[in-house]
Amino acid sequence: MSFELSREQFRTTILYNWKIGLTYKDCHARLLQAWGEQAPSDHTVFNWFREFQRNKFSVQDAPRSSRPSTSVTEQSIDAKPYWASVPQQSIQLFIII
Repeated sequence: MSFELSREQFRTTILYNWKIGLTYKDCHARLLQAWGEQAPSDHTVFNWFREFQRNKFSVQDAPRSSRPSTSVTEQSIDAKPYWASVPQQSIQLFIII
């Protein structure tokens, strides 16, 4: 097999296994058997089982309002670091002190 599952697809599989009564360890073992290295970690499966036990059934990533932007734009590529705008004399004075 040469395709990969998305996070949501793995989470849906974990939800199904939780719903039919498997333990998180059995669920993880099945994921490893089927997907090998692609399978989520034991800890991740445990965390999702805990979420489902708390009646939180969304398999989507939670929105993060404080997450910093990591996009690369022409503006961020052309941006100069702060020290590049400081006069050389100031930098030399700072180094001497």
